[in-house]
Formats: sequence, C-alpha cells, structure tokens
Amino acid sequence: MDVWEKVMAKWVDLKTILYFDCEEDELVKRLLHRGQTSGRSDDNEDTIKKRLHVFNDHSKPVIDHYSKLGKVCRIDANRPVEKITE
Repeated sequence: MDVWEKVMAKWVDLKTILYFDCEEDELVKRLLHRGQTSGRSDDNEDTIKKRLHVFNDHSKPVIDHYSKLGKVCRIDANRPVEKITE
C-alpha cells in the first residue's frame, strides 16, 4: 500500500469504482451536442479536448491503479444511453 492509499484509507473504505469507459471521439461528439443545447460557452472542441487531456493525465492513472486491485467496474459507455442504464 502506497502513502496515498494509507492516507485515503483513513476516510474511505473503497469497495468499487464505476468507470464509464467511452471512446474519446464519442465523448467529443456528445459534449459538442450538449453545447448546442446547454448554452455553455466552454462546450467547444478545443476545450473538450483539453478536459480529456487533463482527465487522462490526472484521473486515468487512478483508474488504472484500482483496476490492478480489482476494484473497478468498467461500463461500456459507447452504447446508447438507454442501453447503458439497463
């Protein structure tokens, strides 16, 4: 157990992480569509790609770490929303 895990273990008893696994192209497409209806000025392709880059640099390593421990439940989010929620 590394230092980070020891510190987190004081507050959290992590059982499972739900990870909605989706291809980057699909995420960009969905967020661009959201931008058409949300009025959010930051739902543009450049900003979306920057957000995904930050996620891949900072959050993805955490997912990978807990995957090795068998604590990640991956959900295929490339499917239609109705299928995902089933």
